[in-house]
Amino acid sequence: MNNHTSTKMAAAVLLFGLTAAQGQILLSDNFNVTGSGSGFALGSGANSGINPPTTRLTGTLAPNMRYFASDATKAVSSYTITGNKLQVAAATGSGRLGLSLDGTTAYDFGSALTADAATAANPAVYDVTISMANTTAGTARFSFALGTVDNNANFWDFGFQLYRAVAADTFYTIGKRVDRVSYTTATDSTGTTSDLNAAITTTAAGTAGNQLTFTMRVTDAGAESTTFNSRIQLSMDGGANWFYDTQTDAALTSGFRFDTSNRYFMFDMAANAAATYDNLSINLLTAVPEPSVFAVGVVGALGFAWRRRAGCQH
Repeated sequence: MNNHTSTKMAAAVLLFGLTAAQGQILLSDNFNVTGSGSGFALGSGANSGINPPTTRLTGTLAPNMRYFASDATKAVSSYTITGNKLQVAAATGSGRLGLSLDGTTAYDFGSALTADAATAANPAVYDVTISMANTTAGTARFSFALGTVDNNANFWDFGFQLYRAVAADTFYTIGKRVDRVSYTTATDSTGTTSDLNAAITTTAAGTAGNQLTFTMRVTDAGAESTTFNSRIQLSMDGGANWFYDTQTDAALTSGFRFDTSNRYFMFDMAANAAATYDNLSINLLTAVPEPSVFAVGVVGALGFAWRRRAGCQH
């Protein structure tokens, strides 16, 4: 074996090690389970079919993962699995739920999404797909959001909302919520002087009350304090077309960023909102290796190449 071949083999080993985590489903839930009761106890309500080690969830993060009420102002009895969907019944008080490993603390997806190693030059890229229907008779909003803390709409780095702007509308308005001031520091997500709370677009007549499927693609540059290099895009056709993009949003005059590497997903509904969530998927498209992992890989590959070279000399 010649030295050139040895070096190529070493490079292949290194590349395999650094890309093995990419293109993986971190978590998926199609909610296809017979509902049992309501609330968030294991094996019932939103967690029907989830009682670790038994789980309806799939993906690398599925073990021990479950749903929990991070804001229980809305009665937890409002949450059921009905018709193979997560059903939220209309009730007084707002509600927010999230994902957790222990049922009490929101799970931080930052490391799993490699946001803690991401940079502007080497971003993590991930898709979040979710189906949503707002069946409220009035104008109450319901939402899906991503943030650096688990909190309400005033603190989301980015969230999108589905609602009727006027109760008589036969179509949805899709709105955006982008945080100006972060929860933990004096930095912001937008570079503007106020939070963004505005409509993005409307859907076709007759679509109100129907389930729509959204893909949110995040190009994640990690934690930033003085620059704005992250990007969020929204699609309703699986990414064939993007109807919203932070890079082309005229209101984001500086761009968009996350101020820390924490990442939380939040399902949120206003008081008296009736809604369903379905077909959740969190898919890591491009992972960023930790610097220490990269260094170990490089050293290992160089060592492999050196040993092959020494063994092949005649």
